[in-house]
Amino acid sequence: MAFYQEALGGELDIMGWKGTKFAEKMSSEDAEGVMHCTLKAGDTNFMACDAKGGPCEVIPGNDVAISVNFDSEEDIRAAYNKLSIDATIIQALEKSFWGAWFGQFIDKFGKRWMLHFQIPKPSELKEAQADQGSPKKAKTEESDEKN
Repeated sequence: MAFYQEALGGELDIMGWKGTKFAEKMSSEDAEGVMHCTLKAGDTNFMACDAKGGPCEVIPGNDVAISVNFDSEEDIRAAYNKLSIDATIIQALEKSFWGAWFGQFIDKFGKRWMLHFQIPKPSELKEAQADQGSPKKAKTEESDEKN
């Protein structure tokens, strides 16, 4: 991913398999790989991982997965419930240890999907509410304008 970061610029964030519950089932060599990696270049996010062993073993035809980020828990649940009909579930939709809803499956057409919704931190929710302005604050601003 360092190559792509050098070519495209942006911020690189890498999370390894080591130290996760999945690493216990891997060889020590595979556990040194990348579980999740994001390169944020401008408004574009590139995501990748090392697929090692288990249901994610790389074979010709499954070397690419469709990854979709959602804006709400409601949206990710609706998409998961529709897209995973007759699918092979790799990881059921659940809250992950990294603070997101995540599910992964191979759909009925053989395409691998990774669905993700990052649960906002309480501080982010407060910031969003402040940016939108609370009704009380807006009323105060209107009052100030009249004076």
